[in-house]
Amino acid sequence: MVGTSNMPSLASIECVKCEKLFTEDDIKNLHYFVESGLCFDCSRKLYKLPEEVSCFGKLYSSTARECRFICPDRKICPLFFTKEVFALRKEARKEQPPEQKLPPVSSHPFKPGSVIYKAFELCRKGVMQRKFDQFVSRNKSNGTRLLRIFRKGELNGRKWKWRAANGKFKIEF
Repeated sequence: MVGTSNMPSLASIECVKCEKLFTEDDIKNLHYFVESGLCFDCSRKLYKLPEEVSCFGKLYSSTARECRFICPDRKICPLFFTKEVFALRKEARKEQPPEQKLPPVSSHPFKPGSVIYKAFELCRKGVMQRKFDQFVSRNKSNGTRLLRIFRKGELNGRKWKWRAANGKFKIEF
């Protein structure tokens, strides 16, 4: 099956274009293609672009050197060209067991009410380092540990940007 060769044994894998996370089940159901590193939605966007911008799924030739050896999407492109990918996805959806509704996942990376949550929110608003240090000492927390986590910019699939300049901390989330 296309999309499952060289499959990493990770809990989730990221689309190189939109950065959404996908599981092995998503790969089996053709929501993500390992060969190209793109998800179905990003591949479909490439497919819908005009021919002058992207040849993906439009000008496929099994004899063309570019299609056979150079193109990073050489295994996926023919499926879009023949429109076979749509039938395969429909078939995969039929084989799936009915979905169980899961509780909504919080978009925040930390548990509400915790010290790290409050520190994160403080930094989202923008805080001077002196005020941050006061907050940390008032809550008897480890400021170095908090800053290390915040500088990392990612936790449990949630991403943010860390900014520190002129004694001020800011998180863009």
